[in-house]
Amino acid sequence: MKAPILATLVALLFTAGTLAFGTQQATAAGQVDAADKAVIAAQMPSYPLSGCCISGKAFSAESPAIDVVVDGQLFRVCCKKCVGKVEADPKASLAKIREAVIAEQKPLWPLTTCPVSGEAFGGEMGEPIDIVIGTRYAKLCCKGCIRSAKKDPAKFIADLDAKLMPELVKAYPIDKCVISGEKLGSMGAPIDMMYGHRLVRFCCKGCLSSYRKDPAGTVAKIYSPDKQAKVGKAEKKG
Repeated sequence: MKAPILATLVALLFTAGTLAFGTQQATAAGQVDAADKAVIAAQMPSYPLSGCCISGKAFSAESPAIDVVVDGQLFRVCCKKCVGKVEADPKASLAKIREAVIAEQKPLWPLTTCPVSGEAFGGEMGEPIDIVIGTRYAKLCCKGCIRSAKKDPAKFIADLDAKLMPELVKAYPIDKCVISGEKLGSMGAPIDMMYGHRLVRFCCKGCLSSYRKDPAGTVAKIYSPDKQAKVGKAEKKG
């Protein structure tokens, strides 16, 4: 359980308490060390499954997820029995998580060049390769770049986010700050950050404290079409 942990920007900004439903956290000893907490915080924003990775049982307020870290990977399960199954043989669950990550994130991939080598996809390099690191998807040009990415995953994710953000700005679905309702750019350059594989934009630093109270809920307002129209209205009424 105490595998080498990737310290990422997301891990510094967010905690596992940002989910809509409460969670429990477990290790073989029944407690979570700081390293596992960092993995949970880093991988939770992009975790793709809404139910137990073993049984498929949906999580709820009455039946919260148990977060388990095995070899630096987050798994979410419904009960102690499933904890044991993941710890004994994580391969099947890992394959399920990676398949779901690719299905969710690949259609959103905006880059036309490999984030490691800078090479354009296709051509002499052949077809690009899909990889998953933790709960993040990436498209790379060759096996050599896969080795480079996995050598220092934390650095790779940080570099990847820096490349993704300018492209994600172009397709950002709202033109207001999700917290204040103010027009982005009306108070200077927007503040941009990543929550997992999603871009989040703010009008000013003052909005960050409100965002960090419920980052998952805030991101849902941005990327849920039925909620986008309501962004800013409740705040302005006050």
